[in-house]
Amino acid sequence: MTKYEKTIGETVKMSDAEKIAVKCPNCQDSLHVNKGNGLFVCPTCNKYFITRKATRYVKAKQKAPEVSGAATPVKKKEKALKVSSTSAAMKKKTKDLIFCLLLIAVPMIQFCIFYLGVNINSFAMVFQEWVETDPVTGAGHYALVDNLFENFKGMFTYIKEGEGGFWIAMKNSGISFLVITLIGISFSLIFSLYIFKKGFGSGMFRILLFAPSILSAAVTVTMYKYFVTGFSERIWGVGNGLLDRSTATEFGTILFYNVWISFGTQVLMYSGAMNGIDPSVIEAAKLDGANPFREFFSIILPLIFPTIQTFLVTGIAALFVNQINLVAFSGLTADMKVKTVGYYLFTEGEFAMDIPDRMPILATFGVLLTLIAAPITLLSKWALDKFGPSVE
Repeated sequence: MTKYEKTIGETVKMSDAEKIAVKCPNCQDSLHVNKGNGLFVCPTCNKYFITRKATRYVKAKQKAPEVSGAATPVKKKEKALKVSSTSAAMKKKTKDLIFCLLLIAVPMIQFCIFYLGVNINSFAMVFQEWVETDPVTGAGHYALVDNLFENFKGMFTYIKEGEGGFWIAMKNSGISFLVITLIGISFSLIFSLYIFKKGFGSGMFRILLFAPSILSAAVTVTMYKYFVTGFSERIWGVGNGLLDRSTATEFGTILFYNVWISFGTQVLMYSGAMNGIDPSVIEAAKLDGANPFREFFSIILPLIFPTIQTFLVTGIAALFVNQINLVAFSGLTADMKVKTVGYYLFTEGEFAMDIPDRMPILATFGVLLTLIAAPITLLSKWALDKFGPSVE
């Protein structure tokens, strides 16, 4: 029997069809004929059948004897196409990789210099001391200390001689964290819920809360100071009343600014998380008779808790570096009673630029505070994961 190659999918008319393959509807066997008129006899089941569809076929080419190690033209073409497609895919991947590397090059360089470099240098300075080589010019260099705990001793001496400034800063850091976190998150959730429920003017309300976050701290602090000064003049007749260093309201006024400025980002994130909740979940809760308070505490709060947890954990991690915008309010001359640890270390570092032997002590401060903050942060994350509200 002659072997043929079918050209699948080509339908031909029976009146002018030559070299066609038809299929018996009874036994499903294929019949190859040279001429078609629509009426055929199946050689397998000996039954007549009529069909209007056929597939044209051509005679199979004689295969050349395969030689070991030699490739047929078809195989060579397939291999060439495969190599070409692989090469094109590799080129595309290479271009994508180069694009990604160029995209992150500048941020990575900044990260390596201003984060890794600074922190590695700070850790190295914990075990170094300043060695002065020229008393006239003050020139010198840093060298390893003989006693590895020498700078830790110097740190505690520095704290003792600081007339309690460090402990005041520690207290202010704790107070500012609690106030900004508790009040900021609580009111941000209320505002976000109002926006989520599409209350009157919620769109404009959202813009007004987020707008201050777009501006720089210098601009918003200047506007805030101008407002507070005018408010103080009208109420008490004193120009700097609430922000005056001689009053007890300075720290509270600065904290109020930080709470207010924290609304923008938090409201944006919380309202975005609420908008991601499936409306059918809210509808099901309402059908089950859940009141607004039940709906918030049992449905909405557990579903957006990962976002709240992020703000809590990052706030704890930044406990000892948050300077509550004191640089924008007072520069480097803020009063001791309003200083936080972040501001305290920043200003001490600025003043120590001309006193090189203080740098290792301040670096020791930073490492010690990191050793305190890191386990607290990890423990807080574990506690929030374990005891926080769950959707289950």
